[in-house]
Amino acid sequence: MTDLLIEYIDMGDRCVVMNRAIVPDGYGGQKATWTEGAEFSANIYEDTTVETRIGQKLGLTSVYTVSTRRSVGLQPLSVFRRLNDGKTYRVTSEKKQSPDSSKIDLAFFTAEDYVITGGV
Repeated sequence: MTDLLIEYIDMGDRCVVMNRAIVPDGYGGQKATWTEGAEFSANIYEDTTVETRIGQKLGLTSVYTVSTRRSVGLQPLSVFRRLNDGKTYRVTSEKKQSPDSSKIDLAFFTAEDYVITGGV
């Protein structure tokens, strides 16, 4: 069973953490720059419940459930990008994970669509 879960995670999409830094913009203000950080593997599934669909009709973003390894250090408001299509997500929940003593190395969190901008 544990081997199947490890394969499940490893067969996921390759993703990369996006690191944000605030730098001077050359005009006395500031701007955000983004650089790619650590890579990780994740399975990303869109929430298709009736409640989510109603929210989307009202203008809310899509909601996703993301599963990965416990060691992936994403926190709420962290941003990551899926490498195969460049789609960007922002974490919207605390990570729920299997206990550290467990052989099952699995963590879940929710995320939403996100557009990276240069604004502060």
